[in-house]
Amino acid sequence: MPEKKTVKKKKASKKDKEIALEAAQESVVAANPVQESYFESVKRKAYELYAKRGKQHGMDRHDWFLAENELRFVAEK
Repeated sequence: MPEKKTVKKKKASKKDKEIALEAAQESVVAANPVQESYFESVKRKAYELYAKRGKQHGMDRHDWFLAENELRFVAEK
């Protein structure tokens, strides 16, 4: 009976995932200049939330969604 070869997949580090996400977002932004200002606004607001919270890691998506919601709320007024 032939032996099965096991291949261990290397898990992407958090930094690798962040780099991939940023590259994907930048490609979307490059395709649409209007999107660029929105993306930059959300990015800036998410960082403000992160800094306000004491720069604790692990809530980046939460900060991003809060930033989007706050900016949408302001735009609707």
